[in-house]
Amino acid sequence: LSAADIMTKSPLKIDKSCLAIDALQMMEQNTKGQVTVLPVISSSENEKILGFLRLHDLIQEGFS
Repeated sequence: LSAADIMTKSPLKIDKSCLAIDALQMMEQNTKGQVTVLPVISSSENEKILGFLRLHDLIQEGFS
């Protein structure tokens, strides 16, 4: 089994300029399955991954 066999071919991702509410809505409205982590990408054309946004962190910050 290779990584290509199990990877998501076109994952959801979010731009660094988006708000937390946008990320939460994207995670909730995904019809292909549960999303708990979104890659955060740069605004440039190369879409460099800057980090990851976890649903757990969004919820935790919302209640603090």
